[in-house]
Amino acid sequence: MDIIASPALQIIVGINIIMALGLFITVSAGQFSLGHASLAGIGAYISAVLTVNLHWPFLAAVIVGALAAGIFGAIFAIPALRTRGIYLSVLTLGLGELVRVFFSTFEYTGGVAGFGGMKGTTVGIVYLTLLFCLIAVGILMRSPLGRAFQTVAADEMVAEALGLNTVRLKVLAFSLGGMMTALGGALYAHFMFFIDPHSFNYNQSVFLLIFVVFGGMESMWGVVLGTLILTLLPEYFRGLDQWRMVIYGLVLIFMMAVRPQGIITKRLLRKVGRGFAYINKRNKELWRFESNSKS
Repeated sequence: MDIIASPALQIIVGINIIMALGLFITVSAGQFSLGHASLAGIGAYISAVLTVNLHWPFLAAVIVGALAAGIFGAIFAIPALRTRGIYLSVLTLGLGELVRVFFSTFEYTGGVAGFGGMKGTTVGIVYLTLLFCLIAVGILMRSPLGRAFQTVAADEMVAEALGLNTVRLKVLAFSLGGMMTALGGALYAHFMFFIDPHSFNYNQSVFLLIFVVFGGMESMWGVVLGTLILTLLPEYFRGLDQWRMVIYGLVLIFMMAVRPQGIITKRLLRKVGRGFAYINKRNKELWRFESNSKS
């Protein structure tokens, strides 16, 4: 419990959930990206440079960083127009590495030495942002656009037969997902006070994908739960930290083989919803019975 009570860990959990929700938006359209950590890096670097070098207000800098990541997300979507599956993952990985190399060689962002001087963020700011992201993703997934994403993910040919513009939908999925991931990246930069190109490398993209796959690709609540579990577990087993990538890889393989839909599925959520509805109905009937008995 002492670990969970740590404000620093609470902030990391919140930031990880925000970034994973961004990848969830992209995955909801059937687009598996291994370059989202670099989009978080774009949001982090741009917001950091704006606040430190140009003295912009924090909120304005974060918004500009997110918008810039949205543009780069649309660029990442270009390979998705002709590729899918593992080929798309490899291509987005390559694009992500190009972004990381750029920050490594660009002197204005500190190059390989990194960039620092940002002011800190708080638990309140992180979880207020997380609340905004949860509401936004919830609305998106229930909207016609969200349902169109899911149609593309289920069967792209069927989506085209229904008259959906799959090209536009893929670009939007990458762009919107990139913007949300960049929000997490900007918060991370201001929490850590310092970032370097290795802060958003290939490993971080893999972690985000595992969070989404483990929790469940059908529901944002699965992403929240999966990210929460996989962020907290290493804190309880710090002696095995060097094995984190191996453990996460085994978790991903196990979930894809045994339960590819993840921990939380739409079917499970419907069952839980019916269960709560039944309990609520029984409570109302009991209340009416007790009221009639007294009268």
